[in-house]
Amino acid sequence: MKTPTAQLDKGDCLICGRSSSQQLLYILTMINGEQKISCCAHCGISAHLMLKDKVAMALTADFLSAKLHSAQHSFYNMGGVVDHCCKPSILSFDNEKMALRFQKGFGGSVGRFSDALEFLRKDMSMHSTTGCPKCTAKRAAE
Repeated sequence: MKTPTAQLDKGDCLICGRSSSQQLLYILTMINGEQKISCCAHCGISAHLMLKDKVAMALTADFLSAKLHSAQHSFYNMGGVVDHCCKPSILSFDNEKMALRFQKGFGGSVGRFSDALEFLRKDMSMHSTTGCPKCTAKRAAE
Protein backbone atom coordinates (compact mmCIF):
# COMPACT_ATOMS: atom_id res chain seq x y z
CA MET A 1 0.00 0.00 0.00
CA LYS A 2 1.36 3.41 -0.94
CA THR A 3 1.56 6.18 1.60
CA PRO A 4 -0.21 9.47 0.96
CA THR A 5 3.18 11.20 0.65
CA ALA A 6 4.32 8.78 -2.06
CA GLN A 7 1.15 9.41 -4.05
CA LEU A 8 1.45 13.16 -3.54
CA ASP A 9 4.94 13.06 -5.06
CA LYS A 10 3.29 11.79 -8.25
CA GLY A 11 0.99 14.80 -8.13
CA ASP A 12 -2.03 13.08 -9.56
CA CYS A 13 -5.47 13.84 -8.23
CA LEU A 14 -7.70 10.90 -9.10
CA ILE A 15 -10.31 13.31 -10.55
CA CYS A 16 -8.50 16.21 -12.24
CA GLY A 17 -4.83 15.21 -12.27
CA ARG A 18 -3.58 18.27 -10.38
CA SER A 19 -1.12 18.03 -7.53
CA SER A 20 -2.29 18.87 -4.03
CA SER A 21 -1.07 21.15 -1.32
CA GLN A 22 -1.28 20.13 2.32
CA GLN A 23 -3.85 22.90 2.82
CA LEU A 24 -6.36 21.31 0.40
CA LEU A 25 -5.45 17.62 0.64
CA TYR A 26 -8.23 15.02 0.59
CA ILE A 27 -7.33 11.33 1.11
CA LEU A 28 -9.78 8.51 0.45
CA THR A 29 -9.17 5.06 1.92
CA MET A 30 -10.91 2.36 -0.07
CA ILE A 31 -12.43 -0.75 1.53
CA ASN A 32 -9.49 -2.77 0.14
CA GLY A 33 -7.05 -0.48 2.03
CA GLU A 34 -5.80 1.41 -1.03
CA GLN A 35 -5.43 5.15 -0.57
CA LYS A 36 -6.38 7.64 -3.27
CA ILE A 37 -5.42 11.30 -3.27
CA SER A 38 -7.58 14.22 -4.35
CA CYS A 39 -6.23 17.73 -4.78
CA CYS A 40 -9.12 19.37 -2.91
CA ALA A 41 -12.47 18.75 -1.25
CA HIS A 42 -14.27 19.39 -4.57
CA CYS A 43 -12.47 16.45 -6.18
CA GLY A 44 -12.58 14.33 -3.01
CA ILE A 45 -16.34 14.69 -2.76
CA SER A 46 -16.63 14.07 -6.52
CA ALA A 47 -14.75 10.81 -5.89
CA HIS A 48 -17.22 9.90 -3.13
CA LEU A 49 -20.07 10.41 -5.61
CA MET A 50 -18.35 8.20 -8.19
CA LEU A 51 -16.93 5.47 -5.93
CA LYS A 52 -19.86 5.33 -3.48
CA ASP A 53 -19.63 2.31 -1.15
CA LYS A 54 -16.06 1.48 -2.21
CA VAL A 55 -14.83 4.29 0.10
CA ALA A 56 -14.24 3.15 3.68
CA MET A 57 -13.19 6.52 5.09
CA ALA A 58 -11.70 9.86 4.11
CA LEU A 59 -9.46 12.50 5.64
CA THR A 60 -9.34 16.12 4.59
CA ALA A 61 -7.16 19.03 5.58
CA ASP A 62 -8.57 21.95 7.51
CA PHE A 63 -8.30 24.91 5.12
CA LEU A 64 -6.81 27.22 7.76
CA SER A 65 -4.52 24.89 9.74
CA ALA A 66 -3.85 22.13 7.14
CA LYS A 67 -4.38 19.50 9.87
CA LEU A 68 -6.00 16.29 8.67
CA HIS A 69 -9.33 15.29 10.15
CA SER A 70 -12.34 13.14 9.23
CA ALA A 71 -14.02 14.28 6.03
CA GLN A 72 -17.32 12.88 7.26
CA HIS A 73 -17.18 15.08 10.37
CA SER A 74 -15.98 18.25 8.64
CA PHE A 75 -17.75 21.53 8.09
CA TYR A 76 -17.64 22.70 4.47
CA ASN A 77 -17.76 26.16 2.93
CA MET A 78 -19.40 25.67 -0.45
CA GLY A 79 -19.55 28.15 -3.31
CA GLY A 80 -17.60 30.95 -1.67
CA VAL A 81 -15.40 33.39 -3.56
CA VAL A 82 -12.13 31.69 -2.52
CA ASP A 83 -11.35 29.09 -5.15
CA HIS A 84 -7.79 27.84 -4.79
CA CYS A 85 -8.35 24.80 -6.93
CA CYS A 86 -11.45 23.39 -8.62
CA LYS A 87 -14.83 25.07 -9.01
CA PRO A 88 -17.27 25.40 -7.43
CA SER A 89 -15.14 25.97 -4.37
CA ILE A 90 -15.56 23.54 -1.49
CA LEU A 91 -13.26 24.12 1.48
CA SER A 92 -13.16 21.96 4.60
CA PHE A 93 -12.90 23.07 8.20
CA ASP A 94 -12.44 21.03 11.36
CA ASN A 95 -14.31 23.62 13.43
CA GLU A 96 -17.82 24.97 12.77
CA LYS A 97 -17.03 28.33 14.38
CA MET A 98 -14.11 28.91 11.99
CA ALA A 99 -16.17 27.80 8.98
CA LEU A 100 -18.87 30.33 9.89
CA ARG A 101 -16.30 33.10 10.43
CA PHE A 102 -14.76 32.28 7.04
CA GLN A 103 -18.22 32.40 5.46
CA LYS A 104 -18.83 35.90 6.81
CA GLY A 105 -15.76 37.17 5.01
CA PHE A 106 -15.81 35.10 1.83
CA GLY A 107 -19.42 34.05 1.26
CA GLY A 108 -20.77 30.66 0.35
CA SER A 109 -22.79 28.37 2.54
CA VAL A 110 -21.64 26.19 5.42
CA GLY A 111 -22.77 22.61 5.83
CA ARG A 112 -21.76 19.11 6.77
CA PHE A 113 -20.52 16.23 4.60
CA SER A 114 -24.01 15.30 3.38
CA ASP A 115 -24.64 18.93 2.41
CA ALA A 116 -21.38 19.04 0.43
CA LEU A 117 -22.33 15.81 -1.39
CA GLU A 118 -25.70 17.29 -2.32
CA PHE A 119 -24.17 20.66 -3.30
CA LEU A 120 -21.77 18.98 -5.71
CA ARG A 121 -24.37 16.52 -6.99
CA LYS A 122 -26.64 19.45 -7.91
CA ASP A 123 -23.79 21.42 -9.46
CA MET A 124 -22.69 18.44 -11.55
CA SER A 125 -26.19 17.91 -12.88
CA MET A 126 -26.60 21.62 -13.69
CA HIS A 127 -23.26 21.75 -15.52
CA SER A 128 -23.11 18.23 -16.91
CA THR A 129 -21.68 19.41 -20.24
CA THR A 130 -18.93 21.58 -18.76
CA GLY A 131 -18.30 21.09 -15.04
CA CYS A 132 -15.10 22.27 -13.42
CA PRO A 133 -12.71 23.53 -16.14
CA LYS A 134 -9.74 21.77 -14.50
CA CYS A 135 -11.60 18.47 -14.06
CA THR A 136 -13.05 18.65 -17.57
CA ALA A 137 -9.58 19.22 -19.05
CA LYS A 138 -8.31 15.94 -17.55
CA ARG A 139 -11.31 13.96 -18.78
CA ALA A 140 -10.90 15.43 -22.27
CA ALA A 141 -7.24 14.40 -22.33
CA GLU A 142 -8.01 10.78 -21.40
